[in-house]
Amino acid sequence: VKRRLVLAEELLAAGQAEEACTEAEACLQGVFRDDPHTLAAVARHRLEAGKVAEALAAIDKINTRADRMLAQEVALLRGRALGLAGRHEEARAVLQPIVATYSGEEPRYYLAVSLQAVGAIAEARELWTEIRKRFRRAGRGWRRSEKRWFKLAGERLKAIEV
Repeated sequence: VKRRLVLAEELLAAGQAEEACTEAEACLQGVFRDDPHTLAAVARHRLEAGKVAEALAAIDKINTRADRMLAQEVALLRGRALGLAGRHEEARAVLQPIVATYSGEEPRYYLAVSLQAVGAIAEARELWTEIRKRFRRAGRGWRRSEKRWFKLAGERLKAIEV
């Protein structure tokens, strides 16, 4: 299962989201069928492949009571899925609580996307600007891990200024 999930990550990095999703879904058998970490990985790959309803179905099966880190990851996945489904108010309600405690800019970015979708452009702009400021002040390790969100926030800022 670990090898299959690593292969799925590599396929995703190569831009083959559909194949990555297929590989990840193959892990949902036997004792791993209800494994929370495997379900979270499958849900993430389903989101990347555009399978929002299937991702939400997997997210709903995940038991996060014993793992706070996994609970934050699942909340992020749920927020992303709700946003992709057009349920931006629900996405906002899920993402807002984890923005302050999540290690990384991803929930802040997706919260801003949902804010923009409901017309709260000023709040979205503020979040994207904050992502860019934090990136510039951060150390090398943070910049390496958060580069994607820095670039995406910059693109969103340019798009709303035009």
